[in-house]
Amino acid sequence: MKKIQEILISTRTMAVLLLVYAVAMAVATFVENDYGTPAAKALIYNAKWFEVVMFLLILNFVGNIQRYRLLRREKWPVLVFHLAFVFIFIGGAITRYISYEGMMHIREGETTNEIVSDRHFLKVRIEDGGDVLSYPDKPYLMSPLSYKIRAAYDFHGQRIDMKGIGYIQRKKDSLVPNASGKEYLHIVSAGESGRVNYYLNSGETKSINGMLVSFNKAIEGAVEFKKDGNQLLIRTPEDAEYMTMATQETGVNKKDEFQPLALRSLYTIGNLRLVVPEGLVKGNLIMVEGDRNKDQTLPDLLRLEIKGPKTTQIAEIPVQAGNPELARQFNIDGMNLMIGYGPTIYNTPFAVKLDRFVLDTYPGSDSPSSFESYVQIIDNGKSTPEHIYMNNVLNYKGYRFFQSSYDPDRRGTVLSVNHDFWGTLITYIGYVFLF
Repeated sequence: MKKIQEILISTRTMAVLLLVYAVAMAVATFVENDYGTPAAKALIYNAKWFEVVMFLLILNFVGNIQRYRLLRREKWPVLVFHLAFVFIFIGGAITRYISYEGMMHIREGETTNEIVSDRHFLKVRIEDGGDVLSYPDKPYLMSPLSYKIRAAYDFHGQRIDMKGIGYIQRKKDSLVPNASGKEYLHIVSAGESGRVNYYLNSGETKSINGMLVSFNKAIEGAVEFKKDGNQLLIRTPEDAEYMTMATQETGVNKKDEFQPLALRSLYTIGNLRLVVPEGLVKGNLIMVEGDRNKDQTLPDLLRLEIKGPKTTQIAEIPVQAGNPELARQFNIDGMNLMIGYGPTIYNTPFAVKLDRFVLDTYPGSDSPSSFESYVQIIDNGKSTPEHIYMNNVLNYKGYRFFQSSYDPDRRGTVLSVNHDFWGTLITYIGYVFLF
């Protein structure tokens, strides 16, 4: 036991641990740059081995205080150096295990106490014969390099196992031409996120910009495409205008009437704008990772293997930051599963009301020069006016509110919220000791 203790608090062990720590931080920087923050957290920052390294460093620093009698006055400078790292590591542990952060969205005149978490959770609900069980959310960090979900659920004696088998960031569909492959309808949507390709197989339905679009499947209120011999037809739930891009000619598609589809024409159906660039195409549909800059608004995709009492199936779960309601329903062995992976909702012990959002632009430009939120903190019936802007952080009861973003119509604000009073305080104390 004494030998182990000597090894743990030796200066050689300290040097090795600090080297491992430094290399890990350097590698994490490259991983974060290439694969994003979730990948760096999953592989390094939140990994068990990294936590062990930090714990051993704390033991080493504390042990050396006694071993080298650093409490003596003449050794106080070295003591302060050791204590600095101890405080920094303890503060980091508090941030890791206790604290949380997220986003608070408020429209002008509205009040909320909800924070949409930055961290993502696996959320499962099971129903069978009217009996519904909701299970506790389980936190997981997913990335293309790490998708280690292992979860088991018991539904009245029936066991359901879930295992992560893949994770695709900014998931896009791509069609590899193949004359013997399936036949697809290729649709291109145009919106704020740019050009997005969709491929629909016969009998399939997809949601595009909030509107259902189907191919060879009748759905009330949807944009329906239908193959009629060698011709493609379209039916829209409302009158729709279209413009043929080559000739600039325009036309109108009457509501609830099947009409011949005009290829390479831009259809405007409410807020949906789409183009069918070509006739039906054959090929093999594959999923690919979208571009980090051009496709950053596309949702990710989590692939799970779900094993029921009798059968096994693959589930594909869309993942979108800031959307805690996104989920998919599956049926396995007679049980209905509602599965989601995304943020959860935290509630503050007080409410925040947005009185006014102000955005200033540079002269002669629409580019914002500054934006700020005038809010009220409502706590136990008492209202306190506050002002949040880029360099003015609101601190209240251990919560820190930062001005982060705003709604496109400039009538709502997005505040970044951090609930890490003790973790931040202890870490800063460590920095003070260090410098």
